[in-house]
Amino acid sequence: MTWSGQPTLARDKDALRRLGDGCHTAVESGLGRGIGALLLAKHFKTVFTIELDAGRLTKYGPSVPARASNATLIYGDSAKAIENLAKAIDAPVFWYLDAHTRRGKHKDKFPLWKELAILNKRTQPDIVIVDDIHAFDGTHWGVGLNQKAIHEVYTRAIECEVYNDELVLHTRPETMK
Repeated sequence: MTWSGQPTLARDKDALRRLGDGCHTAVESGLGRGIGALLLAKHFKTVFTIELDAGRLTKYGPSVPARASNATLIYGDSAKAIENLAKAIDAPVFWYLDAHTRRGKHKDKFPLWKELAILNKRTQPDIVIVDDIHAFDGTHWGVGLNQKAIHEVYTRAIECEVYNDELVLHTRPETMK
């Protein structure tokens, strides 16, 4: 499965190996159909995937730990879960954040800004991926999503690159600030 006719980063083994070098843990906001978590589980020792939609979690969630024993599902608000994981993991992490709003009863929530602000406080040289950059033209969801706005919230990025529909933020360790 591809979005916009292009493979996602999670499907590119070479890119994951290059970008995830030094990270043993991956955290994904948004379960989707579970495909991303399963792909990440092939490359990282530990994977956490966070989902707020109980229906999606019930439908797609059980297949993830059944097929990847190193993957853990977390039900709840992604910003809260990311805050807890960010405090608990004292090592570089590969963070894969969805840059789109919720649907249904959660449609008014746009957690990306809060997630980035939480990760900005970390001192580890993390890799932060922001998915769905097709929305960066500022017209989607009324949230003013663009690279400049992301850099204003997440100031630790020393380099960024675009990979298909994803913005990759390379983070400096706190000691280099």
